Amino acid sequence: MKNNILLLLKNRGVSWSFLSGFLPLGLSYVRASAGKYFNGSGVMQNAASDFARFSYDPASLDFLGVICEPQRTNLIKNSALAGASVPSSWPDNWVTIASQGGISRSVAGVGTEYGMSYVDIRFAGTSTNTTNSIQFVASTGETSAVLGQTHCMSFYARLVGGSLENVSRVGFAYREYNDTTALGSGVNYVAIDLNAGLERFWTNKVISETDVTQLRWGINILANTGTTIDVTIRYYQPQQEIGATVTSPIITSGASVTRAADQISFSIPSGIDFLRFVFDDYSTQDVVVSAGEYTVPTNLDRTHIKSLRSL
Repeated sequence: MKNNILLLLKNRGVSWSFLSGFLPLGLSYVRASAGKYFNGSGVMQNAASDFARFSYDPASLDFLGVICEPQRTNLIKNSALAGASVPSSWPDNWVTIASQGGISRSVAGVGTEYGMSYVDIRFAGTSTNTTNSIQFVASTGETSAVLGQTHCMSFYARLVGGSLENVSRVGFAYREYNDTTALGSGVNYVAIDLNAGLERFWTNKVISETDVTQLRWGINILANTGTTIDVTIRYYQPQQEIGATVTSPIITSGASVTRAADQISFSIPSGIDFLRFVFDDYSTQDVVVSAGEYTVPTNLDRTHIKSLRSL
């Protein structure tokens, strides 16, 4: 059967589709650890080692394809948010910066949704400072960083209470540190477009300070001076990984965790020089190949593949 499929691929350019949720005959799959994915109900699941992951968007429930991504480590020590409780116990190993500019914050709720643990953070009060910035740092400062590395920071979030009236920015705040000493000219901010729907937000940072040992980051709220805000935001699954783009969630509970790379392999017959990959957003990428055993790269333009075919 495998040889027949490869012959069809060679002679007719038949596509290999992952829309069925199964690997087509002729492909092999290896991953040396468990890995997370979202099922058709939008609930995060655990796939055992060597089981391919066919994932869905947890908000829209759209099928995304098979996951093929590199090995990554979540440097955040407590992405499972253990230890959080209403109204003032923050997750274990997280560090908070004192409330500023008249805005207070509290833990308004904890629980599980979409198969992920969450913490609801309420920001409320009247701003007394045009540069008012409230940070909730999703790290103990133990996340190591080295000059020249690219770190990707991410979390899922959605608006669950109040409104964003008078809030001029919600987003990331991050800065490089040498132990406890802040480096560079100031905190970096990246705004996000928050609403009631679940969305994963991410940004990256090339480590640029010579004496850096840590990258500290968290969330940021900026309120207009003299105005009152009251907003509750639900945060899930903070992740910090070394790489330029975000990968699937890696759950941590007290220590960093590494997820192994996905390896999808097959034999390419002679006469085929290119493969076209179709991704979750229907964009495509053409890759030069040659005859023989072939493993799908884990550095493609996107990590979810819907189909591939020869050209």
